[in-house]
Amino acid sequence: MATSELDNIKAINILSIPEDEILNNFLQERFSLNLESFSKYFPQISLFYKSYQPRKKLSFFCLENGVPNLLFADSDTVFYKSENPIEFCRDCLLQIMENVPFNQSCFKSEEDIYGQIFDKYINEGLNILNKQDKINKKIKDLDTLPLVVLSGVGLGYILGELYERVNVANLVIIEPDPDIFFASLHTFDWKNLLDFIFSEHLSIDIIINNDPQLCFDTFCSIMNDKGIFLSTSPFILVHYSSEFNSQFVRVFKDKTPEFSSLLGFFDDYMFGISHGFYSFFKSNNHFIKKNISFEKYKDVPVFVIGSGPSLDKDISFIQKYQDKAIIIACGTASDSLFHTGIKTDFFANTERLSEIADLVDTIPDSNYWKDVILLCSEVCHPFVQQRFQKSIVFGKENEPFFSYLNKVVEEIKEIRGISNINPLVGNMGVSSATTLGFRNIYLFGLDNGIKVGTTNKHSKFATIYQNRGAVEDDGFDFECDGNFGDKCQANLLYLRSITNISNAIASVIVKGEDIKVYNCSDGALVPNTVSIRSEKLNDEFDRLQIINKKEICDYIYENLGMEIHLNYEKIENLLKKDEFSVTIDSVINSLLSLHKFHNRLDVIKNLSKISSELYQGDTPEHCFHKNIVNPSVQSMFILIINAMYISEEYGKCENIVQHFVDMTIDFLKECKYIYSYLPDYVMGDHRKYYKNNKVGKDMSSILAPNIPPINKLIRKTYDDPLSSFHKIGS
Repeated sequence: MATSELDNIKAINILSIPEDEILNNFLQERFSLNLESFSKYFPQISLFYKSYQPRKKLSFFCLENGVPNLLFADSDTVFYKSENPIEFCRDCLLQIMENVPFNQSCFKSEEDIYGQIFDKYINEGLNILNKQDKINKKIKDLDTLPLVVLSGVGLGYILGELYERVNVANLVIIEPDPDIFFASLHTFDWKNLLDFIFSEHLSIDIIINNDPQLCFDTFCSIMNDKGIFLSTSPFILVHYSSEFNSQFVRVFKDKTPEFSSLLGFFDDYMFGISHGFYSFFKSNNHFIKKNISFEKYKDVPVFVIGSGPSLDKDISFIQKYQDKAIIIACGTASDSLFHTGIKTDFFANTERLSEIADLVDTIPDSNYWKDVILLCSEVCHPFVQQRFQKSIVFGKENEPFFSYLNKVVEEIKEIRGISNINPLVGNMGVSSATTLGFRNIYLFGLDNGIKVGTTNKHSKFATIYQNRGAVEDDGFDFECDGNFGDKCQANLLYLRSITNISNAIASVIVKGEDIKVYNCSDGALVPNTVSIRSEKLNDEFDRLQIINKKEICDYIYENLGMEIHLNYEKIENLLKKDEFSVTIDSVINSLLSLHKFHNRLDVIKNLSKISSELYQGDTPEHCFHKNIVNPSVQSMFILIINAMYISEEYGKCENIVQHFVDMTIDFLKECKYIYSYLPDYVMGDHRKYYKNNKVGKDMSSILAPNIPPINKLIRKTYDDPLSSFHKIGS
């Protein structure tokens, strides 16, 4: 049988497995050896392919050069449209390496407005990097690549060509078609490659899946283990053109900056622990219980309201129907609602900042807050909690302290966890509504960006921005789809917010529960929501009855929530301060060993080894201690890996790399000091530990900067003409 494609590559004859005994024996022997090797290194893949039956009809053939190629018999198409597949892969790879630049990402310098150890070190590292001459480098110019993401393995030949030309510290293979990977087990010498990779203590991971988003999620899990710092220096190698490869690369490029740039940091966790101590022992804090039914009120409409500029056009709708829905004001939205005659029922807060208390205090009529319930997690600042007579508190699932206590304290195990509440307060509004059990939710003013061609960032009714001088967000460097068409400009925080709102809704959907979230905000499109303008909801809400808000709020507070009674000394002892110091000393010793390495590959391998050790723990307290330092260490490693590629020659980078290693060690030493102050390290009040108006101590690698002045949310005085609340509408 001859095909036009085969004619085009000048096929002399076709040797399919049944037709040529020599080729058949070669393919079967290679498959057997490869399968045996996979059973050693990747047993699940070996087991999967041991008796695998391809979905497509595959025929192997080779020309006079003896290099196996693949024919899809059902469609008469050849995989490599070349007489010599190995030469084809080599030429493609060389062309890519010669033309593709080596790109890295790093942080942008941010002003330290609170006096934080993490900012002290990151900003100093960025200052050093920014003083270096930037040299544009191509992949071909480098001796070592930290991370290669291969999208499409093909018949495997490209891997041999890659490893012949460059050191690959970490390889992640994405192959959407299990038939293709099956074919590669017959054609490529996987055994030799795997033996080499594992004998040299390099890293390889293989993902066989055709869902681009799931592949990216798996990639993120791998990076969590191997080191998130690696994801800032990827070489994305697309082996061949396909719809999947195009989709995956798009997801990868869109999501990776968000994944690597929004890490937690040590100071934040210290504040969270100290605030958690306050939350757990404060009276009138009711923690949401697990496994409590909300069936009775689940279909009650809920308005989750942010202070984006599109809120203004929906104010009249909210005024008219405010008595027919529970209203959750997200942060500064409460300012807009007060000034437009709308009474909120819940105040959502996700931050651990004391300035949120100043926001509450700007409302001239203190009676406005009298029956408002605070929705927060345990990391909420004590000053904010003190402003409310009642608080509904969730356990923040991804917070190291709550995660730790949830494993070792029986009373904490009864608390309902909450996720997807960051990075913005709108996330808390949506996640608290879904977690409580509401299934009929409407979003207003959750713009998550600004529409292209506009400039307003917040509602005109938000006096905090319009009249009191609060600083607004900037850096709208990304573009995303709008909720009603057009495009929106966003920053990384808004992009993550969009993702987490969508994830909060998806977490309900995957349980098989019905939920409707209507997005009336004229901002960014949010997956899993229904885009609808508020005027189209008038008929629906005209038919609804006025709800008994007090009854519903009391039910949530009394029936879904509970007080907890803990022993303070017992919880304090769980901090295990001596054990924390032992953990930090172990990491420091590992970092000190980096000074003996004088090439990129060994440094990267050992940074990854340290990352893996920090990601894993033998006991709950070990996991806790590592979780509170690992994100900050990953950030320091991002500085290190950027320093490693300042120049093509590692020798010209080494001094800065070693200096950054020393800075990481000094950072960890200061972490030990801070941890010793717990649980008395409340944000703002923590400044009492800084002597001589300096942030931390002078260390061998860094001098302590001056402590910044106390940050103020309100920077202008404003004589509010509205001194008391007047309800409008309904």
